[in-house]
Amino acid sequence: MEQTKQLYFAYGPNLNKNDWNKYCRDKGIDPGIMRPVGPATLPDEVLVFDHYSSRRNSWTLNIRPHFGSLVAGHLFAVTQDGWDALDKKEGHPDAYRRETVIVLDAKGGEVKATTYRSKRPHGLERPNDEKPCNDYLDICRAGRERFELDTIDIDLAAENEVYSCNLVFVYGTLMRGESRASAWEDLNPDRVLLADSPGTLLDHGSYPALNRAGEGFVLGEVLRFENIEEALARFDRIEGFYGFGNSKNLFRRTVTTFSLVDGPVQTAWTYVTTRPEAPAIPSNDWRVHCGGRLDFVERLVAEHASRKPNFLERVASEASSPFDPVSHAVPQMADVVNLIFGSHCERILARASEDWAVGLPPLIRKHLRSQSVPLLELAQESAGIATPDNSEVSLVRFEPNTDEDVQEASEGRLLTRKHLARERNRKLVETKRRQALETYGKLTCEVCDFDFSASYGDRGHGFIECHHTKPVSTLAEGYSTHINDLVPVCANCHRMLHRTVPWLSISELKAILSPKACKRS
Repeated sequence: MEQTKQLYFAYGPNLNKNDWNKYCRDKGIDPGIMRPVGPATLPDEVLVFDHYSSRRNSWTLNIRPHFGSLVAGHLFAVTQDGWDALDKKEGHPDAYRRETVIVLDAKGGEVKATTYRSKRPHGLERPNDEKPCNDYLDICRAGRERFELDTIDIDLAAENEVYSCNLVFVYGTLMRGESRASAWEDLNPDRVLLADSPGTLLDHGSYPALNRAGEGFVLGEVLRFENIEEALARFDRIEGFYGFGNSKNLFRRTVTTFSLVDGPVQTAWTYVTTRPEAPAIPSNDWRVHCGGRLDFVERLVAEHASRKPNFLERVASEASSPFDPVSHAVPQMADVVNLIFGSHCERILARASEDWAVGLPPLIRKHLRSQSVPLLELAQESAGIATPDNSEVSLVRFEPNTDEDVQEASEGRLLTRKHLARERNRKLVETKRRQALETYGKLTCEVCDFDFSASYGDRGHGFIECHHTKPVSTLAEGYSTHINDLVPVCANCHRMLHRTVPWLSISELKAILSPKACKRS
């Protein structure tokens, strides 16, 4: 039997294979007239038990418009006989009616589908003391579990409560410290944490855009709002989103998954590009692209540190802390900056500071503008941590690179604005890149063989990061780093090398790398 082009979005008992097969068997219908296609989400709608079915002898599931809510479900390809069977099972048009909706697929793309909604525009008002019958609830829960969908929205709906997605993933100028962060600060989110989300970051000049169809993980932040309706209404205006399926959208609002690096995968709202042809940002990190990631990490650590006088001891005592618990050694501020710079994990800071929504107060921004006080020194002062008298702290601006070959360079002065709070000589790094190009004709990651040029063409030619195999934080003043101490690596592998303290070696990371990840280019 030929499938129609029309897709069916199921959210209730039709997700349950046994319930569907029983209906088809009783009616003498082939159950194969409906075939699963993939997961999908119906945006700005909520599940409710507000339709009473005499056949089920129970209040049954329906959907109602509700700004900021999500209905998880599954798409099915259906034959014409299948639509006839569905119409009869749903009581179309007398009980439930067919309706065309826009749903979001697993990559956040918009898909036109058909679903069923109660013929009453707003259903019935179910008394709080009347619940859906247990048999019907079990059918709905089992159907959702079949497709690995959460059942929390079913349970809340059974209690006449609303399930809303109150998280927003931001990745560009709406992040803390960026040009448009003030657009949401007065909404007082109770969670603001570093996070990453699947996709590719695109370069639109003065701002980035997320392409959910791309491969990789984009670094950003997740915000949690008590009033998600007010927050989304504001974000919609900022991003030029006019509605699902609207061709005038500058950005599309959609759903994505995200991780806090050391936590479970969760769902959030985000805004994605309508111009996927824009060039990619290789690092997938807007702060790296703008050259301000280390500045931000230092500010972030400083602000968390200011919350507790014993902040460093609390970081070391965290169960998830990578610092050695046996030696009882308290990490230094530079160690914590290095950890967050490499791991992008803020939860260890939040647990130590007991502040889960740290922002950038005017005091920190004032010093950033004037560049009059070193950030790590300011952080230590705020946290009541003494700075050693013999430590040299300075702010550094690197001059443009020259073509002069540099075989070794002096490193080791304590800094506040370079990786690991130690000086790195850019000329040495550029020489390493140039020598590799001259020797091999390309730059590939020493761990996974990724080649930016092969993946991004001319834009990726000559691009790769360099990992210092000898941690610069351990080097004595005046130590000369040789060019052989540098190893070219891609951004992903560089993050994995720095994710824990002490760092992994190149060979150790190679040993745990999945074979599927090798030779990605």
